Amino acid sequence: MAYHPLEDEHDNIIALNGEMTAVVLDSGLVDVQSLNRAHHIIDKIHMRGEQPPLLFDCLKSEGFIEDKIFRQLNKSLRRSRLKKEIRDYNFKNYEPIQEIGSGGLGKVILARQRSMMRLVAIKILHSNWAEDEELRSRFLLEARVQGRLTHQNLVQVYDVAKEGEHYFFSMEYVGGMTLEQLIQKEGQVNLERALEISLQVCRAIDYISGLQIVHRDIKPANILIDQHGISKLGDFGFLHSKHETSLKTAGTVVGTPDYISPEQARGDSVDQRSDIYSLGVCLYQMLTGDLPYSGTVSTVMKQHVSADLPERSYGTGKLIPAEIYSIIIKMMAKDPADRYSNTRELMKELQFHLSSENMRSSPQKEGETPQDNHLSVPLITADSLQTLYRTLRLQMIALAILTTLLLIETFYLFLQ
Repeated sequence: MAYHPLEDEHDNIIALNGEMTAVVLDSGLVDVQSLNRAHHIIDKIHMRGEQPPLLFDCLKSEGFIEDKIFRQLNKSLRRSRLKKEIRDYNFKNYEPIQEIGSGGLGKVILARQRSMMRLVAIKILHSNWAEDEELRSRFLLEARVQGRLTHQNLVQVYDVAKEGEHYFFSMEYVGGMTLEQLIQKEGQVNLERALEISLQVCRAIDYISGLQIVHRDIKPANILIDQHGISKLGDFGFLHSKHETSLKTAGTVVGTPDYISPEQARGDSVDQRSDIYSLGVCLYQMLTGDLPYSGTVSTVMKQHVSADLPERSYGTGKLIPAEIYSIIIKMMAKDPADRYSNTRELMKELQFHLSSENMRSSPQKEGETPQDNHLSVPLITADSLQTLYRTLRLQMIALAILTTLLLIETFYLFLQ
């Protein structure tokens, strides 16, 4: 894809061609003679008072480079300009490396924290929004609240600061991928893995609900999965806390429409059951590869408020296992009173099915009963590995003590 300058860059196209010249020279993909001839053509057009073409376009149209080289040069230019933008975020204690995410309010970059010699993710509020008091307050609230939270299944925030015109906070860098990327990659997530991810996120919700915090934006894009399979909930930009009264949210609709709970969609008060609803949407999407509702934003939000959950069949002859579908139905009940009353209740249900001998590793087919499906290999989780490690360590300590006692007794008998 060709690089096209922004409108305000057309007046400075000569400077842009200077950047392109530097990219060409660094790449070594174009001989100097062809580069000089292209510049000569551009200069002649400019002398006539016409808008000169971009260097890359001229090189291609005149036959100096092939389409493959044209694409490579454009890619190199975008990378070069991105590095230049990243250098603007060279904060005192952080060395920027690359951009890893962006959104309407700003971007997230990967950086190296100099004092701790570790990789971190830095969330930066766009300078355009820095003057907006409400958005700035919400950004700082997210950093302050998340920074007080410590849990294995939450992204840890380290520091919040302002340098120059930039407000930012650093946080734990989680390698791996988001749940959204996993769903895009696999289509339907393996049943056991889907339940394990749901259980881990549920633990995070249980922890924050104990602190009177509601996340209000549980969705696959905000769930990160590291290389060890640990799921971490992040992005508390829409959080609601009973202990933070600086932002008035009553009657305000916040959240992502595809995952929003009915009470959120109506602007009503929320508690942990709202997050349970959104997690139910995530579980449905993991198992089917699709969202339960589709259409315009307003249509989807209305469906969350009043529409029945789609049938448990999806694709060709596939079913969400009946007992798992019943969990999703309860998680996504329209009335919060009909859902799991708290996360502990849901966690117990998820743990039961994960440890069940009848756990299936693939979706149930139509006409098939739970007994017809094959048994799965027991799931090895991070918690189970930690338990095994502790058990082995205690056994080794006990063995060392026993060995020492035997040596002492042998030595004593020898002295006799």
